[in-house]
Amino acid sequence: FLLGDRNTSYMTHRELDAVIRLLPSGVQARWIGTDTPDAVRTSEADGLWVVPGSPYCDDTAVYAAITSARTSGQPLLGTCGGFQYAVVEFARNVAGIIGAAHAETAPDNSTLVVDRLACSLIGEERNVTAIPGTRMHALYGSAPFVGFHRPSPIGLPRAAW
Repeated sequence: FLLGDRNTSYMTHRELDAVIRLLPSGVQARWIGTDTPDAVRTSEADGLWVVPGSPYCDDTAVYAAITSARTSGQPLLGTCGGFQYAVVEFARNVAGIIGAAHAETAPDNSTLVVDRLACSLIGEERNVTAIPGTRMHALYGSAPFVGFHRPSPIGLPRAAW
């Protein structure tokens, strides 16, 4: 499952839609909105990807899904906001940092473990070469290609995205 609040005005979400279309046969992926009934059933998937686009509509569902994946051993990938939420979940439930929070959703909290971020790589383009034997290599081959770095713009109001 891709856990996040799909919005095609976000470039990252359009790119994720493109990735889903490129998956090999037998590999299924689908979006799960954080404020949908399916958000409580993420443990049914073979893996969970908490995608960019925070803050999420239902932070509680996201943290519960991350906790479930961590404690059950379910493969978990968190990118951009998804990774940041995983850091907060880990700080709260493993490191024992009571009240651990993210500046994006609790800017006045005194126990921030993730501050507002400004990514210096936005818009950077780099040559990427897939490593033989990986799924990426199977999809893209050996020829280098130009990849770009474009995370969700953390800290900006949704209307600015």
